[in-house]
Amino acid sequence: MFVAGSEVLRVAGTPCVLEFGFGAATNFVQTVAALHREGRTGLVYCAVDANPVSASDLEALGGSTVALAARATRDGRVREKGIELEVRACAFEAFDDPRRFDVVYFDPFGPGDEPESWSVAAFEVAYRHMAPEARLVTYSAAGWIRRNMAAAGFFVATAAGAGRKREFTIAAKRPERLAPWRVRNRPRPVDGP
Repeated sequence: MFVAGSEVLRVAGTPCVLEFGFGAATNFVQTVAALHREGRTGLVYCAVDANPVSASDLEALGGSTVALAARATRDGRVREKGIELEVRACAFEAFDDPRRFDVVYFDPFGPGDEPESWSVAAFEVAYRHMAPEARLVTYSAAGWIRRNMAAAGFFVATAAGAGRKREFTIAAKRPERLAPWRVRNRPRPVDGP
């Protein structure tokens, strides 16, 4: 869902990915695998997580890409074979970086467990760090989350999901970046508190 919905494989040159909610590095591993299937090796990946999974817990999962994630979690940043991975342990609202990212994976714990991660302020940080043509992808399709995205400046659409997930959300700075999906929410202030 994250790889396909974000169109990371369509990014010319080296994709620059920002992930909010790194967890067990699942999206990183899937992105690296998808790029390798396409014969591509370059990737710049920055992950933000207030409470990252420990390096030792990641190492226990096994695999060379997960091992790279474990090293980045322990050391902050690694570079290997065209892949640069940085893991920052901070709240989403505290994240700042001079780069503009081609893709944003928004993958924190669910809104019921971690509502602050789904705030307008968190989406504003994502918006500020996105390149003009970038897409943000998240598994949540809840109406209040889409409205928070719109309040942060996004155009928002939902797309068909897979498995037990009926739909997911894609957001962009420009509505044409959401084609072929219908825009469901447009940039506007939040109504009330």
